[in-house]
Amino acid sequence: MNNWINCCGVAIFLALANVLQLVFFFNYSLKLKDKQVILEKKNGKEQKQIEELKAKLDKKDEKYQQLKGDIRLIKALMSLSEEARQRQLRDQQAQEELEEEWEE
Repeated sequence: MNNWINCCGVAIFLALANVLQLVFFFNYSLKLKDKQVILEKKNGKEQKQIEELKAKLDKKDEKYQQLKGDIRLIKALMSLSEEARQRQLRDQQAQEELEEEWEE
């Protein structure tokens, strides 16, 4: 009988240890789920920030491309203006040369 009590005592002790282990595991699992929810919320906010920054970057890139095109246009106009001024100077010099020839 003493042997039986020792065996039953050990079995009961092991069963209680298993139950206690399950309680700890369940508690740990709940904590992990809570942390996971917190991280998912944080990740959602960060993803939203990333999308906002991408939108801002796209707008700035569009503006940059537009300004780049404007600079090209201004350079082309300046080049044309310089060419026109040089032509005008040549025409003026040619006219002066013609006037000098007429005077002689």
